[in-house]
Amino acid sequence: MSRDLVDTLWFAGWLAALLVLFWLGTRLPLQSRPPRLRALAFAWGTVLVALGVTFLANLALSRHDAHFDLTRERGFTPSPEAEAVVRSLTHEVRLTYFYQAQDEAGRRARHLVEMLGRHSALLHVRTVDPDKQPKLAETYGIRIYNATILEADGRRVQVMGTDENDIALGIQRLLRQRVTTVCFMEGHGEYPFDNFEFHTHVESVQAHSHGDKSSALVQMEAHGAGRLRRALEALGYETRKIITATLRAIPPDCAGVVAVSPRTTYLPAESEVLTTYLAQGGSALLMYDLGFVLEPRLAALLARLGVSVEQQVVVDPLDHYSTDYETVAIPVYEAHPITSRVALTFFPGIRPVKILPTLPGVVVAPLFKS
Repeated sequence: MSRDLVDTLWFAGWLAALLVLFWLGTRLPLQSRPPRLRALAFAWGTVLVALGVTFLANLALSRHDAHFDLTRERGFTPSPEAEAVVRSLTHEVRLTYFYQAQDEAGRRARHLVEMLGRHSALLHVRTVDPDKQPKLAETYGIRIYNATILEADGRRVQVMGTDENDIALGIQRLLRQRVTTVCFMEGHGEYPFDNFEFHTHVESVQAHSHGDKSSALVQMEAHGAGRLRRALEALGYETRKIITATLRAIPPDCAGVVAVSPRTTYLPAESEVLTTYLAQGGSALLMYDLGFVLEPRLAALLARLGVSVEQQVVVDPLDHYSTDYETVAIPVYEAHPITSRVALTFFPGIRPVKILPTLPGVVVAPLFKS
């Protein structure tokens, strides 16, 4: 039986206890002229029974907090993923959330983190309005709103934003025992992974806000690498950059390497370094834009993996954005765990990837086709 169902049943029991008290109050006979001692015993007995039932009912309800969210979007209920992280805690975690009282998203996040705090006795939640407690915000070095400070065993993690999933991932990052590092390759004009990630500005009649994560579309050219780094760090990964031209081998602590739109061709030694790394069980995410010329050894590596990157542009007269045939629209993805939650996407100026015959043990899985 799920925890939510148990809490709901306890709430139903609490409500039933109140209804029973009300029913008894309407059914108990009025004592007109009983003996004095008997009248006092009856009156005090009724009061004590009512107080006892009320106390026990509220005690049960406090230990089995039930929450009912009647909004269609479930906007005032923490996500199941965040609740699962909090309920699985085995160490004490202190959560301090700094919000702005005038910000609707901040008030919602405050409500959600307070709810998460009631799901586990090991999560100690404190919500702070920096405008009312500036000294506390200064102590933590907080200069902006919607910031969460997580602390445990002398370690501290800061999470920005109003998404409870990011906060839950920050808790996992705080308590993790093993560090997994993703390395970003640089040295050939790649998009820098430490650039300005993203910024939104929402104006309304009441006020304005920044960094609104509910925005459905954020377009900011050449800043995708920064957003990717931020997403990886939110998932608990460490990130750092490496310059492969200065290395004899990719560091063994790199669980995966990422190349984001290099502009100049690799040196032969760099292709050999990447080949050796993958042969030893490494992982790589290679994003090569149109115009990037593959070094022959790199092209041979990709061919052994079953793909060939063509120096052409994809033109799709059927699925595209507006009248631009070169901005390919992908309305439906292939069935794969990576794309199970991805919706309609536009890809401007992409190059084709050709699937080649593969070696034994190599599997090629296209994610989408045009």
